Amino acid sequence: MRSILALICAVTLAACAPAEAAPGSREAFRDAFALRAEKAMPGVKVKALDGATLRITWPDGTRKNLSMTTSYEYYEKDPGRSEEIIEGLIATLQEEAEGTPASRDNLVIIVRPVGAKVELGSGQAISLSKPFVGDMIQILAVDSETSIRYAGRDDLVKLKLSEADAWKLGLSNLSVRMGKLEAVRLEGVDGLLGVGSESGLGPSALLRSPPCGPGSQRPEGQLALVMARDFFAVPATDQPASLAVFWAMARHEAASPDAFSRTAIICKGGRWIPIAPPPG
Repeated sequence: MRSILALICAVTLAACAPAEAAPGSREAFRDAFALRAEKAMPGVKVKALDGATLRITWPDGTRKNLSMTTSYEYYEKDPGRSEEIIEGLIATLQEEAEGTPASRDNLVIIVRPVGAKVELGSGQAISLSKPFVGDMIQILAVDSETSIRYAGRDDLVKLKLSEADAWKLGLSNLSVRMGKLEAVRLEGVDGLLGVGSESGLGPSALLRSPPCGPGSQRPEGQLALVMARDFFAVPATDQPASLAVFWAMARHEAASPDAFSRTAIICKGGRWIPIAPPPG
């Protein structure tokens, strides 16, 4: 897992040093990815459709459209991560091309923004999703060592699972597949902890049963802010100074068009509910 500080810097740019290199254009990033993808996957053809969309043609002739918007946004915030971002996207495509099968052991539930109806611009709306809290949804997914893909109804048919049973299994599997959560006090962002795990499933910890309150790892009154697909932030303490830092970050994210989530949440009555930042 990337360090939590690096994640915070990439997502917020707050209290972090600016990137050393200026980002290239959206088209340059798109074209660099296209060249790398064709080299990494012999027989695959990649064609630009517009400034942010590529058409991937597999060797068997099947096609899919790939949106580069989210990947470019991550790159734009931290140009030094260009290699990591491109390699990660290629790994996802390679796994998809290889048809990584779903199993009863690798079904999980992940947290995504409510607008995440298409992961890679494939044109397929996510059907195995349901509301979480605020502007976030939970999605049934297939986990692997290199990437996470959304599960489809065809996966459930092959596994002979009902949708209800698949959701129960995905939740149960988190205890094994998530791994150990790390809470890191952030250098340069005193008063805030970033929580994540090497698996990249950190925010899914908020879905556990019970999600918060008695019998869980998150106490009643816990504040949280999901800042990226692989980590969430919490106040380091319940002291005013730490809470002030958390609310400053929450207000920053609420006003940012690039925020993963614009909703701070709090544990009340054993469940997560949205909470508006106080005036500041």
